[in-house]
Amino acid sequence: MTEFQLKYNNKVSEIIIPSTWNELSINHLMYIATNWNIWRDITLYEDSLLKEKCKLFLQLVPKKLRSEIKKAIPNISDESLYELSTLTNFVFEDNTLTKCPIQTIKSDSIILHAPSDKLGNIVALEFIAADHYYMQYHTNRDNESIVKLIASLYRPRIENSLERIPFEKQNDLRYYASVNTLSDSEKQLILLWYIGSRTAIVKKYSDIFSTDHQEEAKSSGWLPIILELAGNKFGTFEQTAHTDFHLILMELREMRNRKPKNNA
Repeated sequence: MTEFQLKYNNKVSEIIIPSTWNELSINHLMYIATNWNIWRDITLYEDSLLKEKCKLFLQLVPKKLRSEIKKAIPNISDESLYELSTLTNFVFEDNTLTKCPIQTIKSDSIILHAPSDKLGNIVALEFIAADHYYMQYHTNRDNESIVKLIASLYRPRIENSLERIPFEKQNDLRYYASVNTLSDSEKQLILLWYIGSRTAIVKKYSDIFSTDHQEEAKSSGWLPIILELAGNKFGTFEQTAHTDFHLILMELREMRNRKPKNNA
């Protein structure tokens, strides 16, 4: 969180606002998701982005001060206004959202549950399916790919359990219709969470998610790459596909670290 003093209308207010994605409230995140595609089309050097940053700043300040500060903005110097807008830069720089913002989707009699924060408790095949749809979205920028991505991750829980029912590739779009009841902003927000969590995974395991591997995955998916790196470490094709994805990544890193290095 960022704490600062704001002087306006002969008053001084102590203000605390979020300074990271995971500190943002659901209302903040919904505002960002609603405007995300608009912001994406605005370059960092246009005056219009400064206006959008100021609007976002107003959303981040405590609600009880928002109206008063909004009225005072015309009297705030351009230099001070610019400084205030920079407090939102973290949103426009790196997406680091890993805390799941929408944990359940309720549609008719079905309740779908998300993976845990940071895309936890997912199996390898589940990530592979979700990332396939993410790559489709990255190319097409279409709603259908977002819905398919979400549908591959959100599932009902096992009865009397906190665990989601097992992922099945042949039924990965079973809940497409339920997911499609979400608003565009909710879909965009879940996509932002997926991207932030995926980015964190890629950074943590950068040796596995190399540029070459990521290019290869665009055409053949991640499973052949994982199988090539792991060999029979996790058993058969089916066993590897249904092994916890984060466990696989940790084991692959350990295997690479144990691999003897060639002497120069």
